[in-house]
Amino acid sequence: MSDGSDAQKFATGLGVAVSVIAVLAFFGITSFDDLLNDKESARSKACALAVAARNVQTITVTPEEWQANALAYAERLLAAAEATEEPELSGSLRESAYAHQDWAATLRRQQNSGAALERLHEAERKWAALCKVPEPQ
Repeated sequence: MSDGSDAQKFATGLGVAVSVIAVLAFFGITSFDDLLNDKESARSKACALAVAARNVQTITVTPEEWQANALAYAERLLAAAEATEEPELSGSLRESAYAHQDWAATLRRQQNSGAALERLHEAERKWAALCKVPEPQ
């Protein structure tokens, strides 16, 4: 075989590869996980977002700081719920987000509701179990 033939085969192969990548990018596939597009991948992403949200909570001292922290955490949990199509996990993350919003409202009203706090902790335990991660301390 001549060098020209090998170069032509290489150029053809490279052109096909670039075309395939362009078609995948056109359809929004930017990673191997996107290509698989299975529920386990979406579940993992949602769990990773929820754990990351839990890990960025800040140390709070005043009731106002608690409120702000609970509301910010609730927003991050809602984003995690949107990342999965699994109804049980999505519902659990939403339940936890709503429990944190309720807790913030309780603090804003300067009430101390053990029931609201227990609901918050139970919702956290539920999604942690679904994601198979340690429960919050």
